[in-house]
Amino acid sequence: MKKDLLNLASLTCIQGSNALIPLIMFPFLLHTLGASIYADLALAEALSLLVLAVVIFSFEIIGVSELVRFRESGDRVAIDNLFSGVLYIRLLLFLAAAVVAIGFYVLALGKSWSIITLWTFVPLAYVFQSAWVYQGFERNFPLAVFTVLSRIAALSLILLLVHGTDDAILVPGILGTTYLIGGLISFGYAIRHEGLRVHRISGGTLIAMAIDGKEIFFANIAVSVQRDLNVLILGIVGIPAQSLAAYSVAEKLTKSLQAIARPLNQLFFPKAIRAIRTDVTPTWHVARKISRHTLPQVGVVASILLVLTISYLVIRHYALIVIPYNNVDEILRYLSIMAPTVVFGIASYMFGSIGLNYLGGRAYFLAVILVTGTVSGALCFVLAHWIGAYAAAICYASAEVATMLATLMRYGRKSTSLGRAPL
Repeated sequence: MKKDLLNLASLTCIQGSNALIPLIMFPFLLHTLGASIYADLALAEALSLLVLAVVIFSFEIIGVSELVRFRESGDRVAIDNLFSGVLYIRLLLFLAAAVVAIGFYVLALGKSWSIITLWTFVPLAYVFQSAWVYQGFERNFPLAVFTVLSRIAALSLILLLVHGTDDAILVPGILGTTYLIGGLISFGYAIRHEGLRVHRISGGTLIAMAIDGKEIFFANIAVSVQRDLNVLILGIVGIPAQSLAAYSVAEKLTKSLQAIARPLNQLFFPKAIRAIRTDVTPTWHVARKISRHTLPQVGVVASILLVLTISYLVIRHYALIVIPYNNVDEILRYLSIMAPTVVFGIASYMFGSIGLNYLGGRAYFLAVILVTGTVSGALCFVLAHWIGAYAAAICYASAEVATMLATLMRYGRKSTSLGRAPL
């Protein structure tokens, strides 16, 4: 129990520090830099998040599972091979994705190469951070320390040094540098204190590792596109900078709420797996088992949303006096559409990312995310011409709900074609 509480507290601190950035920094930047320059930064950040989705690949799920298995068998060679393979694959993916992102931002959008290049330092930091290693060893406290300190440093430097439009380049520079330093420290600590070694891996082994996680990888990409492409679509369509900036801030606030749920997801991950360890196919009976570990999370997050909503309504008049942003009402309108979908994201994670992936349903879950993401992006592109940034908020929310409903439908479909071998 003590170990679980420490890990939960550590994971909460990690996600909390990640949430601190958008809650404080992005509204500050919108006010300090203005909507036009902020929109350029938001576009670059959206591309960097797509690079991050490529870098993450499937190892936040498969890497943790494999590391736990190798730890139980005491196979240090397999652990080193896993650690080295994940590092090499992520570095290769980063190089490929970063080149595409920089090229698109500079050539297609006509923006500054220095801004997008510095933003790519953020996904590079995650290559070295190796969060999956700390989760697999169930020692998340050191990672929490490195992450929190790097985030506090980033936020402090931005608040101190960014005073106007001429300082815009400092934003990705500070974020990229501090994140990367934190990632490198985390990488070195993992090697030193867990006895890990980086050595050469054959190309065949790397290809096999990549193929094994391809469904989860494409699902992660599709989710990222579904959530992060809307800002790019609004920029391509030509939405006014003020509306694009307001939507971007609302999206950041929604992701901060998602960050609240993530430690709960990670805590209930192994518990859900143990609950369905003898099941081989998704059924309503299995869904009920998973729901026992899903409903507590939904209850906690829904309660937090309710408290935040009531608190804002109570202090709204005073908040509008304190907050010096003339488009805060527009931000809140987008947020009111998107924020409630956080509870649907919890269900999708538990029944899809965990349940269907474990029960042999990776291909189905991937198809669901691909379809909902594609339809969402297409609708956003079309509707944005008529209703502006509201199209992005509506499509964002609709995709989350559709993903959850389609995932749950698989548990009610009778089929013998899907399943895995029992343990």
